[in-house]
Amino acid sequence: QRFNQFMINCGLAASSRKLYHDKIKAVLERAVKNEMINGNPYSKFTFDKCKSRDVNYLTEDELAQIINHEWSGATKRCVDLFLFQCFTGLSYADTQSLSKDMVVSDGDKLYIERKRVKTGVYYRITMLPVAKKIWLEYDGKLPRIAMPNYLFSLRKVREELGFTKKLTSHVARHTFATWALSNGVPIEIVSKMLGHTNI
Repeated sequence: QRFNQFMINCGLAASSRKLYHDKIKAVLERAVKNEMINGNPYSKFTFDKCKSRDVNYLTEDELAQIINHEWSGATKRCVDLFLFQCFTGLSYADTQSLSKDMVVSDGDKLYIERKRVKTGVYYRITMLPVAKKIWLEYDGKLPRIAMPNYLFSLRKVREELGFTKKLTSHVARHTFATWALSNGVPIEIVSKMLGHTNI
């Protein structure tokens, strides 16, 4: 229950918390089976119900504020990862496993070609200038940040800029999708770019 409260404090949604709980529950079930512990504490713990939620997106002005603000240290690494998501639509898991061999160059353009970690759906995304700049700055190795630390840093960014909207990985992806749709990219293509299994 304390671990669940810790994840709530970090800003994880019920669906994300359930993923972590499921993994720990499985390990504890194996420990019970191997007689390392007497019982699984998860037998007395109930998960929060996963509710559908409206996810915000950032406006051009809000994105500009994040881009133009002076960031340093761990916060800068977090902001760079967040902006990379905003300008590619990649999920957190996909950014954490992205490597140079998944990026293809064609002249001065860079494309990300791979299968999405969560769904296995193949996608190809053109790196927009902001994403390309970040990719080159880190020499093709994006910051590796644990999700609780990522969400904690994003909360600090939000407070520093006085935003009322939460900043999360999902907000970054919705920002990309909203930008793409508003610039005339068909929803079928946006769905593919995001690595979704359906529209």
